[in-house]
Amino acid sequence: MKAKNLHLFEYNCLSYILMQSCFIGICLNNLLVISKQDSWISILLALFLGFIPLGIYYLIINHNPKENIIDLIKKSCGNIIGTIITVMICIFVFIFTSLMLWNLINFISSQYLYKTPHLAISIAFALALYYISSKGINVIGRTAVFFCYMIFILYFFSALGLLFQIDINNLKPSFEYGLSPILNGSLQYIAYNILPLFLITIIPKDTIENNKNFLKSEIIVYIFTTLSLFLVIFLLLSIYGIEFSQILQYPAYHLLKRLSIFGFIQRVESILSIQWILDMFITIALCLYFIKKSLRQTFSFKDHKYISFIIVVFLVIVTNYLFKNNTIGNIIILNVFPYLLYIFFLIIPAIIYLISLKNKNSLK
Repeated sequence: MKAKNLHLFEYNCLSYILMQSCFIGICLNNLLVISKQDSWISILLALFLGFIPLGIYYLIINHNPKENIIDLIKKSCGNIIGTIITVMICIFVFIFTSLMLWNLINFISSQYLYKTPHLAISIAFALALYYISSKGINVIGRTAVFFCYMIFILYFFSALGLLFQIDINNLKPSFEYGLSPILNGSLQYIAYNILPLFLITIIPKDTIENNKNFLKSEIIVYIFTTLSLFLVIFLLLSIYGIEFSQILQYPAYHLLKRLSIFGFIQRVESILSIQWILDMFITIALCLYFIKKSLRQTFSFKDHKYISFIIVVFLVIVTNYLFKNNTIGNIIILNVFPYLLYIFFLIIPAIIYLISLKNKNSLK
Protein backbone atom coordinates (compact mmCIF):
# COMPACT_ATOMS: atom_id res chain seq x y z
CA MET A 1 0.00 0.00 0.00
CA LYS A 2 1.44 3.34 -1.03
CA ALA A 3 2.11 5.77 1.80
CA LYS A 4 0.20 9.02 1.69
CA ASN A 5 2.42 11.99 1.09
CA LEU A 6 3.37 14.79 3.43
CA HIS A 7 4.16 18.32 2.36
CA LEU A 8 7.62 19.51 3.41
CA PHE A 9 6.06 22.19 5.63
CA GLU A 10 4.04 19.51 7.46
CA TYR A 11 7.24 17.53 7.95
CA ASN A 12 8.98 20.63 9.33
CA CYS A 13 6.08 21.23 11.74
CA LEU A 14 6.42 17.67 13.04
CA SER A 15 10.16 18.27 13.57
CA TYR A 16 9.47 21.52 15.40
CA ILE A 17 6.97 19.88 17.73
CA LEU A 18 9.19 16.85 18.40
CA MET A 19 12.03 19.11 19.52
CA GLN A 20 9.79 21.05 21.91
CA SER A 21 7.60 18.37 23.47
CA CYS A 22 10.00 17.09 26.16
CA PHE A 23 11.12 20.51 27.35
CA ILE A 24 8.36 21.40 29.80
CA GLY A 25 8.27 19.16 32.86
CA ILE A 26 11.23 17.02 31.77
CA CYS A 27 14.29 18.64 30.18
CA LEU A 28 13.77 22.07 31.72
CA ASN A 29 13.62 20.61 35.23
CA ASN A 30 16.74 18.53 34.57
CA LEU A 31 18.65 21.58 33.36
CA LEU A 32 17.74 23.55 36.48
CA VAL A 33 19.09 20.72 38.63
CA ILE A 34 22.27 20.08 36.64
CA SER A 35 23.50 23.37 35.16
CA LYS A 36 21.43 25.71 37.33
CA GLN A 37 21.76 29.39 36.36
CA ASP A 38 24.03 28.39 33.47
CA SER A 39 21.26 26.37 31.83
CA TRP A 40 20.91 28.94 29.08
CA ILE A 41 24.57 28.37 28.20
CA SER A 42 23.92 24.61 28.05
CA ILE A 43 21.29 25.15 25.37
CA LEU A 44 23.61 27.36 23.29
CA LEU A 45 26.31 24.68 23.50
CA ALA A 46 23.75 22.01 22.58
CA LEU A 47 22.84 24.05 19.50
CA PHE A 48 26.27 23.20 18.04
CA LEU A 49 26.66 19.67 19.44
CA GLY A 50 23.19 18.77 18.22
CA PHE A 51 24.32 18.92 14.60
CA ILE A 52 25.95 15.50 15.18
CA PRO A 53 22.70 13.53 15.69
CA LEU A 54 20.97 15.81 13.19
CA GLY A 55 23.57 14.83 10.58
CA ILE A 56 23.19 11.13 11.37
CA TYR A 57 19.42 11.31 10.91
CA TYR A 58 19.85 13.12 7.61
CA LEU A 59 22.23 10.41 6.37
CA ILE A 60 19.72 7.72 7.36
CA ILE A 61 16.81 9.49 5.68
CA ASN A 62 18.88 10.25 2.55
CA HIS A 63 20.45 6.77 2.35
CA ASN A 64 17.58 5.47 0.24
CA PRO A 65 14.81 8.05 -0.21
CA LYS A 66 12.28 5.32 -0.96
CA GLU A 67 12.84 3.52 2.34
CA ASN A 68 12.43 4.31 6.03
CA ILE A 69 14.46 3.26 9.07
CA ILE A 70 12.71 -0.13 9.33
CA ASP A 71 13.66 -1.01 5.75
CA LEU A 72 17.24 0.02 6.52
CA ILE A 73 17.35 -2.18 9.64
CA LYS A 74 16.00 -5.18 7.76
CA LYS A 75 18.42 -4.82 4.83
CA SER A 76 21.43 -4.14 7.04
CA CYS A 77 20.88 -6.78 9.74
CA GLY A 78 18.83 -9.49 8.04
CA ASN A 79 15.35 -10.73 8.86
CA ILE A 80 15.95 -12.33 12.26
CA ILE A 81 18.33 -9.81 13.81
CA GLY A 82 16.50 -6.98 12.07
CA THR A 83 13.20 -8.11 13.58
CA ILE A 84 14.74 -8.29 17.06
CA ILE A 85 16.20 -4.78 16.75
CA THR A 86 12.93 -3.38 15.40
CA VAL A 87 10.92 -4.93 18.24
CA MET A 88 13.40 -3.57 20.81
CA ILE A 89 13.15 -0.08 19.32
CA CYS A 90 9.34 -0.32 19.27
CA ILE A 91 9.30 -1.32 22.94
CA PHE A 92 11.49 1.63 23.84
CA VAL A 93 9.40 4.03 21.73
CA PHE A 94 6.36 2.71 23.59
CA ILE A 95 8.05 3.44 26.93
CA PHE A 96 9.00 6.89 25.66
CA THR A 97 5.36 7.43 24.61
CA SER A 98 4.20 6.38 28.05
CA LEU A 99 6.63 8.86 29.61
CA MET A 100 5.24 11.63 27.41
CA LEU A 101 1.65 10.77 28.34
CA TRP A 102 2.63 10.59 32.02
CA ASN A 103 4.13 14.08 31.80
CA LEU A 104 1.07 15.38 29.96
CA ILE A 105 -1.34 13.93 32.53
CA ASN A 106 0.74 15.26 35.43
CA PHE A 107 0.83 18.72 33.89
CA ILE A 108 -2.91 18.87 33.31
CA SER A 109 -3.70 17.33 36.68
CA SER A 110 -1.48 19.69 38.66
CA GLN A 111 -2.25 22.91 36.81
CA TYR A 112 -5.79 22.50 35.42
CA LEU A 113 -7.78 19.53 36.77
CA TYR A 114 -6.28 18.87 40.20
CA LYS A 115 -9.47 17.15 41.44
CA THR A 116 -9.79 14.86 38.42
CA PRO A 117 -8.32 11.32 38.64
CA HIS A 118 -5.36 10.65 36.39
CA LEU A 119 -7.14 7.70 34.80
CA ALA A 120 -10.03 9.89 33.69
CA ILE A 121 -7.63 12.37 32.06
CA SER A 122 -5.70 9.62 30.31
CA ILE A 123 -8.88 8.02 28.95
CA ALA A 124 -10.05 11.37 27.57
CA PHE A 125 -6.77 11.78 25.70
CA ALA A 126 -6.78 8.12 24.68
CA LEU A 127 -9.96 8.65 22.67
CA ALA A 128 -8.37 11.47 20.68
CA LEU A 129 -5.09 9.55 20.32
CA TYR A 130 -6.92 6.48 19.07
CA TYR A 131 -8.69 8.51 16.40
CA ILE A 132 -5.60 10.28 15.08
CA SER A 133 -3.34 7.21 15.32
CA SER A 134 -5.83 5.19 13.27
CA LYS A 135 -5.37 7.67 10.42
CA GLY A 136 -2.40 8.12 8.09
CA ILE A 137 0.69 10.23 8.62
CA ASN A 138 -0.80 12.93 6.39
CA VAL A 139 -3.59 13.49 8.95
CA ILE A 140 -1.04 13.79 11.75
CA GLY A 141 0.93 16.20 9.56
CA ARG A 142 -2.05 18.45 8.84
CA THR A 143 -2.96 18.45 12.52
CA ALA A 144 0.63 19.42 13.37
CA VAL A 145 0.45 22.39 10.98
CA PHE A 146 -2.79 23.63 12.56
CA PHE A 147 -1.34 23.21 16.06
CA CYS A 148 1.89 24.98 15.02
CA TYR A 149 0.00 28.11 14.04
CA MET A 150 -1.64 28.12 17.47
CA ILE A 151 1.70 27.44 19.20
CA PHE A 152 3.42 30.30 17.34
CA ILE A 153 0.69 32.76 18.34
CA LEU A 154 0.69 31.68 21.99
CA TYR A 155 4.49 31.70 22.14
CA PHE A 156 4.67 35.19 20.61
CA PHE A 157 2.29 36.70 23.16
CA SER A 158 4.04 34.88 26.01
CA ALA A 159 7.52 36.06 25.03
CA LEU A 160 6.39 39.59 24.24
CA GLY A 161 4.78 40.02 27.64
CA LEU A 162 7.85 38.77 29.52
CA LEU A 163 10.70 40.49 27.67
CA PHE A 164 10.31 43.70 29.67
CA GLN A 165 10.63 41.89 33.01
CA ILE A 166 14.18 40.62 32.49
CA ASP A 167 16.77 41.19 35.22
CA ILE A 168 20.23 40.10 34.04
CA ASN A 169 21.52 40.05 37.64
CA ASN A 170 19.47 36.88 38.23
CA LEU A 171 21.76 35.04 35.78
CA LYS A 172 24.85 35.69 37.89
CA PRO A 173 27.29 34.25 38.80
CA SER A 174 28.07 32.49 35.53
CA PHE A 175 30.32 29.39 35.43
CA GLU A 176 30.10 29.13 39.22
CA TYR A 177 30.26 25.31 39.08
CA GLY A 178 32.64 25.01 36.12
CA LEU A 179 32.16 23.62 32.63
CA SER A 180 31.15 20.06 33.58
CA PRO A 181 27.54 20.88 34.64
CA ILE A 182 27.10 22.98 31.49
CA LEU A 183 28.23 20.10 29.28
CA ASN A 184 26.02 17.63 31.18
CA GLY A 185 23.10 19.99 30.72
CA SER A 186 23.80 20.12 26.99
CA LEU A 187 23.77 16.34 26.79
CA GLN A 188 20.44 16.28 28.64
CA TYR A 189 19.02 18.80 26.19
CA ILE A 190 20.23 16.78 23.20
CA ALA A 191 18.75 13.59 24.66
CA TYR A 192 15.27 14.97 25.23
CA ASN A 193 14.94 17.69 22.60
CA ILE A 194 16.98 16.54 19.60
CA LEU A 195 17.13 12.73 19.70
CA PRO A 196 13.31 12.37 19.43
CA LEU A 197 13.81 13.50 15.81
CA PHE A 198 14.71 9.84 15.24
CA LEU A 199 10.96 9.18 15.11
CA ILE A 200 10.58 10.94 11.76
CA THR A 201 12.99 8.49 10.12
CA ILE A 202 9.89 6.30 9.83
CA ILE A 203 8.80 8.62 6.99
CA PRO A 204 10.57 7.91 3.66
CA LYS A 205 11.98 11.02 2.04
CA ASP A 206 10.26 10.28 -1.28
CA THR A 207 6.85 10.52 0.41
CA ILE A 208 7.58 14.19 1.21
CA GLU A 209 6.40 16.59 -1.45
CA ASN A 210 8.67 19.46 -2.56
CA ASN A 211 11.67 17.98 -0.73
CA LYS A 212 14.36 19.75 -2.77
CA ASN A 213 15.11 22.08 0.16
CA PHE A 214 14.78 19.28 2.71
CA LEU A 215 18.12 19.77 4.49
CA LYS A 216 18.00 23.56 4.46
CA SER A 217 14.47 23.70 5.89
CA GLU A 218 15.29 21.17 8.62
CA ILE A 219 18.36 23.14 9.69
CA ILE A 220 16.28 26.32 9.86
CA VAL A 221 13.65 24.55 11.97
CA TYR A 222 16.35 23.10 14.22
CA ILE A 223 18.00 26.47 14.87
CA PHE A 224 14.69 28.28 15.30
CA THR A 225 13.36 25.70 17.78
CA THR A 226 16.56 25.64 19.84
CA LEU A 227 16.66 29.43 20.06
CA SER A 228 12.97 29.56 21.04
CA LEU A 229 13.62 27.11 23.90
CA PHE A 230 16.74 29.07 24.82
CA LEU A 231 14.54 32.15 25.18
CA VAL A 232 12.16 30.24 27.50
CA ILE A 233 14.88 29.30 29.98
CA PHE A 234 16.60 32.67 29.61
CA LEU A 235 13.36 34.45 30.54
CA LEU A 236 12.71 32.03 33.39
CA LEU A 237 16.14 32.47 35.00
CA SER A 238 16.39 36.20 34.40
CA ILE A 239 12.93 36.86 35.88
CA TYR A 240 12.60 34.28 38.66
CA GLY A 241 16.22 33.34 39.38
CA ILE A 242 17.53 29.84 39.97
CA GLU A 243 16.43 29.38 43.60
CA PHE A 244 12.74 30.03 42.98
CA SER A 245 12.74 28.21 39.63
CA GLN A 246 14.07 25.00 41.20
CA ILE A 247 11.24 24.64 43.71
CA LEU A 248 8.49 24.74 41.06
CA GLN A 249 7.26 21.56 39.34
CA TYR A 250 6.42 23.40 36.12
CA PRO A 251 8.38 26.66 36.38
CA ALA A 252 7.60 27.80 32.82
CA TYR A 253 3.87 27.61 33.60
CA HIS A 254 4.31 29.71 36.73
CA LEU A 255 6.38 32.18 34.72
CA LEU A 256 3.30 32.88 32.62
CA LYS A 257 1.53 34.01 35.78
CA ARG A 258 3.59 37.18 35.51
CA LEU A 259 1.63 38.06 32.40
CA SER A 260 -1.54 40.07 31.96
CA ILE A 261 -3.32 41.35 28.88
CA PHE A 262 -3.55 45.13 28.57
CA GLY A 263 -2.68 45.34 32.25
CA PHE A 264 -6.03 44.17 33.62
CA ILE A 265 -6.89 40.69 32.23
CA GLN A 266 -5.21 38.32 34.67
CA ARG A 267 -4.61 34.53 34.84
CA VAL A 268 -3.86 34.12 31.15
CA GLU A 269 -1.34 31.35 31.89
CA SER A 270 -4.01 28.66 31.48
CA ILE A 271 -4.57 29.78 27.89
CA LEU A 272 -0.96 30.44 26.92
CA SER A 273 0.29 27.11 28.31
CA ILE A 274 -1.97 25.19 25.92
CA GLN A 275 0.98 25.30 23.50
CA TRP A 276 2.80 22.65 25.55
CA ILE A 277 -0.24 20.36 25.63
CA LEU A 278 -0.43 20.53 21.84
CA ASP A 279 3.29 19.69 21.56
CA MET A 280 2.99 16.61 23.74
CA PHE A 281 -0.21 15.41 22.06
CA ILE A 282 1.27 15.44 18.54
CA THR A 283 4.48 13.76 19.73
CA ILE A 284 2.50 10.95 21.36
CA ALA A 285 0.45 10.53 18.17
CA LEU A 286 3.63 10.32 16.08
CA CYS A 287 5.11 7.76 18.50
CA LEU A 288 2.00 5.61 18.10
CA TYR A 289 2.28 5.91 14.33
CA PHE A 290 5.95 4.87 14.52
CA ILE A 291 5.08 1.77 16.55
CA LYS A 292 2.17 0.72 14.35
CA LYS A 293 4.06 1.34 11.10
CA SER A 294 7.15 -0.52 12.35
CA LEU A 295 5.22 -3.57 13.50
CA ARG A 296 3.16 -3.64 10.32
CA GLN A 297 6.28 -3.61 8.15
CA THR A 298 8.08 -6.17 10.30
CA PHE A 299 5.28 -8.72 10.65
CA SER A 300 3.41 -7.92 7.41
CA PHE A 301 -0.10 -7.56 8.83
CA LYS A 302 -2.83 -5.34 7.47
CA ASP A 303 -3.50 -1.93 8.93
CA HIS A 304 -6.64 -2.55 10.98
CA LYS A 305 -8.02 0.01 13.40
CA TYR A 306 -8.10 -2.52 16.22
CA ILE A 307 -4.29 -2.45 16.24
CA SER A 308 -4.41 1.24 17.18
CA PHE A 309 -7.06 0.48 19.78
CA ILE A 310 -4.95 -2.24 21.43
CA ILE A 311 -1.83 -0.04 21.50
CA VAL A 312 -3.71 2.94 22.98
CA VAL A 313 -5.44 0.83 25.65
CA PHE A 314 -2.16 -0.77 26.63
CA LEU A 315 -0.57 2.69 26.72
CA VAL A 316 -3.18 3.99 29.18
CA ILE A 317 -2.67 0.98 31.45
CA VAL A 318 1.12 1.21 31.45
CA THR A 319 1.15 4.99 31.92
CA ASN A 320 -1.00 4.84 35.04
CA TYR A 321 1.45 2.36 36.61
CA LEU A 322 4.67 3.74 35.09
CA PHE A 323 6.04 5.29 38.28
CA LYS A 324 4.97 4.76 41.88
CA ASN A 325 5.22 8.49 42.51
CA ASN A 326 6.58 11.67 40.96
CA THR A 327 9.81 11.52 42.98
CA ILE A 328 10.80 8.16 41.50
CA GLY A 329 9.73 9.38 38.07
CA ASN A 330 11.91 12.49 38.29
CA ILE A 331 14.94 10.45 39.41
CA ILE A 332 14.58 8.07 36.44
CA ILE A 333 14.02 10.95 34.03
CA LEU A 334 17.18 12.66 35.29
CA ASN A 335 19.55 9.74 35.75
CA VAL A 336 18.38 6.78 33.63
CA PHE A 337 16.25 7.77 30.66
CA PRO A 338 18.81 10.02 28.89
CA TYR A 339 21.16 7.03 28.52
CA LEU A 340 18.38 4.95 27.01
CA LEU A 341 17.58 7.74 24.56
CA TYR A 342 21.18 7.85 23.41
CA ILE A 343 21.29 4.06 23.01
CA PHE A 344 18.03 3.58 21.08
CA PHE A 345 17.71 6.90 19.26
CA LEU A 346 21.37 7.55 18.37
CA ILE A 347 23.87 4.72 18.91
CA ILE A 348 21.80 1.88 17.42
CA PRO A 349 20.69 3.92 14.36
CA ALA A 350 24.31 5.09 13.80
CA ILE A 351 25.61 1.49 13.96
CA ILE A 352 22.90 0.33 11.57
CA TYR A 353 23.81 3.08 9.12
CA LEU A 354 27.51 2.12 9.29
CA ILE A 355 26.60 -1.52 8.67
CA SER A 356 24.53 -0.49 5.65
CA LEU A 357 27.51 1.45 4.27
CA LYS A 358 29.77 -1.56 4.79
CA ASN A 359 27.32 -3.86 3.04
CA LYS A 360 26.95 -1.37 0.21
CA ASN A 361 30.72 -1.08 -0.27
CA SER A 362 31.17 -4.87 -0.18
CA LEU A 363 28.78 -5.23 -3.12
CA LYS A 364 30.86 -2.94 -5.33
